[in-house]
Amino acid sequence: MSVFSSRQLHLSDLLRLLPWIPHLHVCDIGFGRGELTHHLAEYGFHVTALDVDQQCVTEAQQRYPHPNITWLHQDIRGFRMQRDTYGLILGLNVFPFIPNGERARIIGRLKSALKPGGFFIVSGLSPEDVWAHEKLARTSNQISPRPTGVFSPEEFTKRFADWQTLWAFQGKAQVRNLDPQAPHQVEQRILQKPFQIHSQSPFQPLTPAGFAVRHHTSQDPQTIVNIPQVDYLELPAAHLEPLSFDSLLLHLSQKKPLGMYSQQLSLASTTPPPENIRSHLHRLIQRLNTNWLKMGLGFRYTENNGSPFLHALLPGEEALEHVKSQLKTLRQNLGVIPILEPVAYRVPPKSYEMDEATFLKHIAEEAQCLLSLSLDTLLVNASAFYMTPEAYLDKLPTAHVVALHIEKPTRLHTPRIAQLAQTILQRFPLQMLSYTPGPHSEADLKILEPLHQQFIKQVT
Repeated sequence: MSVFSSRQLHLSDLLRLLPWIPHLHVCDIGFGRGELTHHLAEYGFHVTALDVDQQCVTEAQQRYPHPNITWLHQDIRGFRMQRDTYGLILGLNVFPFIPNGERARIIGRLKSALKPGGFFIVSGLSPEDVWAHEKLARTSNQISPRPTGVFSPEEFTKRFADWQTLWAFQGKAQVRNLDPQAPHQVEQRILQKPFQIHSQSPFQPLTPAGFAVRHHTSQDPQTIVNIPQVDYLELPAAHLEPLSFDSLLLHLSQKKPLGMYSQQLSLASTTPPPENIRSHLHRLIQRLNTNWLKMGLGFRYTENNGSPFLHALLPGEEALEHVKSQLKTLRQNLGVIPILEPVAYRVPPKSYEMDEATFLKHIAEEAQCLLSLSLDTLLVNASAFYMTPEAYLDKLPTAHVVALHIEKPTRLHTPRIAQLAQTILQRFPLQMLSYTPGPHSEADLKILEPLHQQFIKQVT
């Protein structure tokens, strides 16, 4: 969307905004016939819909019955709104009916009720409209008439000085709830509340946490999310990038908490990740409502991220400084706890400045991030540095290792590997145990059951 437009808002403009709404709950004030309310609910949002006209409420309930909609016969002036509650508030053609003297207080309440990053979409009459001097507004008891409420461009500038204006229209438009025949002079805005990004402490509880499935693109997330033993679903960020996937993501998040694993960030690169990747990850972090991001600790040979997979880093002082710099920038831009998971060496390094376990210790302690271990990768990388897995584990900072991933549950049939997994559980304060399911999920769960039970005992 452009900032200034030569045409009025259309329904399609509002629908394009839906993937960027940062929270599940939205509020539609003065919903009219309820079409947009219904679109929001079908998409996956929970909608609180208010209107002062009891007939509108009754007809909308009959026209669009939906479990995600709460229809209320309610004046916004008497409706209690908690701080930081909604990802979107709609106020289309409501303010002509609210006296000018009451508008500042109501807008203040609406601004407070929006979550950081949330959107306020508003449309109202401008002072030049022919009805601006009529008495369309009413007191809160709906009895005493008052002059029509109007907006001036200067008022938006004043009241939303630190907000981003995504859409602005001034001109003639149809206003169905005022006059379905003649157009009116209107002011329309889409405004976004500033984000408040705070660096998360790595030693606070992780959300979500527990026993998880790491989803692959070949699997159906609708099936995996219904596995009763699983506490949350860990999704690949690259698979979630298309905006067309967002509605399914919103529906999934209401069945089970969601976390995210990314291989899009080439942490050893000398340049920051492309802006579109940061924007993509930030949107998903808001959508998933998570305070962490698990990411592969590796690099790509091409700076444009064209390579399909990450390569393991060659540990050294230069790579260490690059990774620390990247993590600092990511924390500032995303406001989440980084959880790094090493990538397996395809070819063992011929020479190196330090072993990988020492490298991870420096990153975790100096960049204040957490570590995730993949069982298969641990076996490969310990061998690449001529270490036993136990010696590798001895070098890791105990408090920073919070996750264990089982890439192939069938490997746990080997007593040596099963014992190694038990050792990791006993040695580190794990908050996450995840696995990649094979073709037979019930068999995987049976293999994982002893490890799962031990994990539950330790985290509780």
